[in-house]
Amino acid sequence: MAKAKKTVLVIECPSSLVKRVKTALEAGNTFGKKIEPVEGGDGGVASASSLSEELKSLEVSEGKIAKPKERMRIFTTLSPSALSVSSDVEDVEADKARRLERLLELLFPASGDRAALRECITLGTHTISAPSSTTPVITGNPLDNAISKFICRRTDINADQKAELMKTAPKRYSIYTPMLLLSTPFSSAWSTFLDTLSEEDKEAFYASLCQATGTTHLAINAPIPASDYIRRPTSLTPLYGDFGTTDYDACKFEEAFWVKTIQNGIDQTWAPMFTMFSRGNVTEKARVLKFDEVAGNEVVDFYAGIGYFTFSYVKAGAKTVWAWEVNPWSVEALRRGARMNGWSCVRIKSGEELSREKIPEDTQIVIFEESNEEVQERFYDMAMRLKWRPFYSGVRHVNLGLLPSSKAAWYDACYVVSKERGTIHVHENFGEDEFEKRTEEVRRVIDYNLMDLHMGSGMARVSHVERVKTFAPGVVHVVVDVEVRERIQDF
Repeated sequence: MAKAKKTVLVIECPSSLVKRVKTALEAGNTFGKKIEPVEGGDGGVASASSLSEELKSLEVSEGKIAKPKERMRIFTTLSPSALSVSSDVEDVEADKARRLERLLELLFPASGDRAALRECITLGTHTISAPSSTTPVITGNPLDNAISKFICRRTDINADQKAELMKTAPKRYSIYTPMLLLSTPFSSAWSTFLDTLSEEDKEAFYASLCQATGTTHLAINAPIPASDYIRRPTSLTPLYGDFGTTDYDACKFEEAFWVKTIQNGIDQTWAPMFTMFSRGNVTEKARVLKFDEVAGNEVVDFYAGIGYFTFSYVKAGAKTVWAWEVNPWSVEALRRGARMNGWSCVRIKSGEELSREKIPEDTQIVIFEESNEEVQERFYDMAMRLKWRPFYSGVRHVNLGLLPSSKAAWYDACYVVSKERGTIHVHENFGEDEFEKRTEEVRRVIDYNLMDLHMGSGMARVSHVERVKTFAPGVVHVVVDVEVRERIQDF
């Protein structure tokens, strides 16, 4: 019987890059144990052990890599599919470019010279005999590698079953230190297989996934019910590791399991059993960092969560971010995250009276642990009783980051924003075919609210509509930037 074949990637590069590429492949356990000159070189095949120790490190001069005449071919164990490039790309050259970019991200994630590397490295393929069902398939995905090793060691399932399990194995995941979070539940084939395992074998399997990804805890993610306005991840399923207390109401923060991550250079932490984290908002957070008129000005965040956008405004230089959040676990996460970033933060609980002593002048975040329905009363109290900013200095940015709609807070946003010069950032879910209609609805309602509050002296104009991410099939998370001015001629 003819042996099955398998296609693997081959990297062609200058000889001066061989050592660097080989080291990166070995670090990911994806080196194919073979290096040879490209046709037209000096001939012969060099084994990994016989490589000259004199191979020079990468030389960069004025952003360009020196290109020696001799080019080498480095074999890998990576399959083309390991680079996760869509198979429906019609432009062959564009497809190659995407695969090369993905490879460089995989091998040199922290490198600042990938643009120069693209000029010197090309990709090819090579066909080899495929491994048997008892030989693990090593790819660039550590989760794949751990699953493959576990499956191949099993003697209680046949080759077809192993093939089906590898085909339907979980591919997408996130690491929030120290937790490995699978993006989707196990397939039916996997659920059936896991049910046949002893508790000891199941624990060993989960432990191997954590070990392969450098984590200590494992869980499966799931959508948060739209009806839960507190946005608690009640459907998250812990699989491995101690996730601590499960009592939401007791608020025993020290008994909970906490994770952390860094986005746009900002540290964030949260207890995954009680608060959500949206990785897909990273581009919008980056956009906030570039907003005009944040530095030195007041900002209001109506739905602070664990500090998603609050922190971006602080990093952008806001004088104070006045934030509201009802989930006590999110408030605690925001406070911890503020400390991690070195920012001052004061918590005000529901019903607690404000005073100048409680909120020093240089406070960067004031988090109100209460419903944002109290915003107007809080601002009125600051203005009339305390004669205090931000009522007089004006709020330049108002963030309304709630999905599927933040409409309930639009009127209060118009109350706090500076009518002389401010911007309201309205987060909404739009259908793909209703952008124009829904955008005009946002502008019209805010314009009406301003006129109602200021006796006709407020005006609204949409300055930008940002597509953040796909929320569901045919539904897009968008942010509508609505500029506010006192008169139409002020725009």
